[in-house]
Amino acid sequence: MINVKGSLRLQENEIHLSEVTGTQKLYAAGGTISLSGGNLIFEDNLSFYNAGFGDVADINLATGKVLVTKEWVNAFISNDIPNTVATAINYTAVNNDFVLATAGYSGIAITLPTAATKNQRISIKKIDSGGGKVQVDPQPTETIDGSTPYIITGQYHIVTVVSDGTNWHIESRII
Repeated sequence: MINVKGSLRLQENEIHLSEVTGTQKLYAAGGTISLSGGNLIFEDNLSFYNAGFGDVADINLATGKVLVTKEWVNAFISNDIPNTVATAINYTAVNNDFVLATAGYSGIAITLPTAATKNQRISIKKIDSGGGKVQVDPQPTETIDGSTPYIITGQYHIVTVVSDGTNWHIESRII
């Protein structure tokens, strides 16, 4: 079934979706949107939505591409530029922070916000060679990969954490 509020145009291995107002949505009820060797072109705001069949919608483009012709994309993966913060004192991070921490010889603490909001992402990097540690602290009832705190000891070591609505999880680390 194809249900289109605006217009749907098929031409030479391309699917064009356009709508006068609002956000366009492609539904794949528990499945995958696949386009083999063609292009999927959105001419308005783009939102990937899976109607409650899990937490991730898949778009599979075998040798194809997604073209977006408006200024912004609202998708599960954010391409936002992080908010870079340089600090040599204790700091409470906010979503999308990239914290450049100078621990000196005594160390500092970076406190994470509550993990109650899903999909927050925060990166912390120790930039100095001093002997102090950067201690990454979740809120009192929360953990980072099941434990607390997370300690960064080496110069240029980085940890990136994401929230799941309850706790924090290490997405990546460079040591």
